[in-house]
Amino acid sequence: MNAVQSIAIKEQTFSIFEQQLEAYQKHLNSVKNGLELKSCILLEFNTFVDAFINLGNQTSDVDFDPQYTHMVNYVLSEDFKTLIILHRDVFLELSKVSISNQERQLSENQIENHFKNSKEILEKILEDFYRSIELKKEKLTTNKKTIEKISRTITLQTVSYTHLTLPTSDLV
Repeated sequence: MNAVQSIAIKEQTFSIFEQQLEAYQKHLNSVKNGLELKSCILLEFNTFVDAFINLGNQTSDVDFDPQYTHMVNYVLSEDFKTLIILHRDVFLELSKVSISNQERQLSENQIENHFKNSKEILEKILEDFYRSIELKKEKLTTNKKTIEKISRTITLQTVSYTHLTLPTSDLV
């Protein structure tokens, strides 16, 4: 694979992921109540999570740019984990509100406020995640120290382990 093909694949791979992020953001923005928000998390967010997993798998290919592999699998994965945990927590809190509503423990105003706050939290974390992607991509491609550090790390990770393994005859 030549450099031009590699760049095109890298850009296409990230473009697909960013399109999934934008699609999820649009869907989240259109949600009108707690039940729709729970459904959005269950269906649309899971699709988005699958897109991130696919991105990680694709960037782990041998021919993929090592800097982007590092960014997706080591740097962005921490931010994405936070995003997943927050979605889980919001989903669980929405479930608690549903139960409380069935038991008539909350007013309609309290339920509506809870929904608005939950949605607002998810919208903000998604915006932060998107900005994080952009900042880290920029740093990855423009900061020489970052590029050198990642290259050294990747070189150490790809060192052959042949000198660390025992011959099978020694095990018998």
